[in-house]
Amino acid sequence: MHITEESFFRGLHLGFRALNFAALGLLFALTTRPVYLFYSLMQQVKLPAKYAYSFMAAFRLLPIMFEEFQTLRHALKVRGVQEKKGIKGIYEKIKFFSIPLLAQSIRRAQRIAIAMEAKRFSQMKGRTYYYNLGFSGYDVLFILYLVSMIAAAYIGSQYFPYFNIPDVRHYG
Repeated sequence: MHITEESFFRGLHLGFRALNFAALGLLFALTTRPVYLFYSLMQQVKLPAKYAYSFMAAFRLLPIMFEEFQTLRHALKVRGVQEKKGIKGIYEKIKFFSIPLLAQSIRRAQRIAIAMEAKRFSQMKGRTYYYNLGFSGYDVLFILYLVSMIAAAYIGSQYFPYFNIPDVRHYG
């Protein structure tokens, strides 16, 4: 296998870019509560409540669906269902798991939709909120931190580059 220097540097560039976005996503995921995020989207971005609450319900349903999947897997194992190899085995796996999981999900989604309709989520004019969310000093600090890290990365790349190559496309 032959790897050119240009390919190597492009790989490093893409790797560092992916690492940057992963760190930003991890920072966001570890510092944000989903309920507050959706309340903030409803109040400040005017996201309709039916969508925000639907997303929150979906977040709460994911662990339940995973538990149902595990239960179904264990039930099939106890019943002695043998896994077949090849394409036919994949088809049977999909058939064994998808139909019961989809049926349960549809039933659960219908119950949630009925509950949301009973609470008049489709007609939400002048709604009040349990949590009133706004911007705080931490939001300003986060934005300052983000801007300063971007500026530090740019300045560092100009004055202290890892490699003495300004643009990989023109390397050679």
